[in-house]
Amino acid sequence: MRRKAAGAFQLRMDIITQLGHLLNRNTRYPLDIQAAQSDSSWRSRQRCRSGYLTAMRLASWVCLASLGWLACTHAASASIAAKLDDPYTNEGETQTFTVNADGSFSKLDSMTLRVNNEAGVARVAQQYVWFNRNMADVQILEAYTITADGVRHDVQPDQIRDVQEARSFDAPMFQDIQEKVIVFPAVEPGARVHLTYRKTQKQPIVPGEFSDFTPPDLAPTHNFHLIYDLPADKPLYADARGFTTLQPVTRDGRTRYEYHYDKAHFSRLEHGSIAYVSYGDRLMVSTFRDYAAFAASYRSSSADPSVREPAVTRLAQNLTARDHTPHDKARTLYDWVRRNVRYVAIYVGRGSVVPHSASAILAKPLRRLQGSRRAIWRAARRSRHSQ
Repeated sequence: MRRKAAGAFQLRMDIITQLGHLLNRNTRYPLDIQAAQSDSSWRSRQRCRSGYLTAMRLASWVCLASLGWLACTHAASASIAAKLDDPYTNEGETQTFTVNADGSFSKLDSMTLRVNNEAGVARVAQQYVWFNRNMADVQILEAYTITADGVRHDVQPDQIRDVQEARSFDAPMFQDIQEKVIVFPAVEPGARVHLTYRKTQKQPIVPGEFSDFTPPDLAPTHNFHLIYDLPADKPLYADARGFTTLQPVTRDGRTRYEYHYDKAHFSRLEHGSIAYVSYGDRLMVSTFRDYAAFAASYRSSSADPSVREPAVTRLAQNLTARDHTPHDKARTLYDWVRRNVRYVAIYVGRGSVVPHSASAILAKPLRRLQGSRRAIWRAARRSRHSQ
């Protein structure tokens, strides 16, 4: 296609060059006639001038037409280059969530990705499925690669493995979050990888509630469908930006919510810019009506009855016995927590949303557990009020 465009470009340039020669010859000819034949008639001079103007108009029209064609060719070439620059394309994906009344759910995800160039090989050759091993499990139902010549290569069992989530390698945290890694064979430009898996969330993060967040992959995406099937008495609220919302359908005691997404090209992100999800397309769904309902649920699960235990109160009073102002007490408690309690994130089970009790933290010799700062501050505040 590029050779054809170059040939057409050269042809038009040759035409413009020949017209330039013609224009130059027509320009010299009437001047030479006027110089050699000073006694020529007024009509002959007008005829020469008319030929000159005609050549000028013809040259102008051809130049404008050629410049317009060149602009269109450049735009088309830029469009093709932008398309080829995308590492991969999501040719189709359907995610179906079947949510239970207690907030547990199963997710069936089926996708097909096409590799556009060498950069897309690294992006597509390995796929990751995030899950909490104590609360969920993942089953790979189908995984294979179809090369550009139509040959199918199935993913073998030894090419599927569970690994610890990368962010917890060097971080001060303990967690049971894992990723199931699927390594696809024979991935090359022009190949397509297909993956179908089922994720079963046996225990919900928040009992009785369901939430899901879907940002785009910032790659060309086509035929992307998200389906949520919930009990009819549990409405689903959504913040859909850039997604097409279909009318919910209720049947046999359940309501089906569906969203579609299709976008051919994403603009390149600027270095240092804010996160795309802050201003770009996204889909957020939840059974929480609003943020106030979510805050109330979190507050109830994070309440610590042990903060009123005598041991916690006695510790706060002993630490601040020589302090006279609330500012001094706050500094004392802050320094004690800073020296004696090391924050360690513990994401085991529902540990990400339910902190440890103050009594359990103080009972540990090293006191290096999540939630102790909050417990001490509550005890200090209650001690200050009592005094």
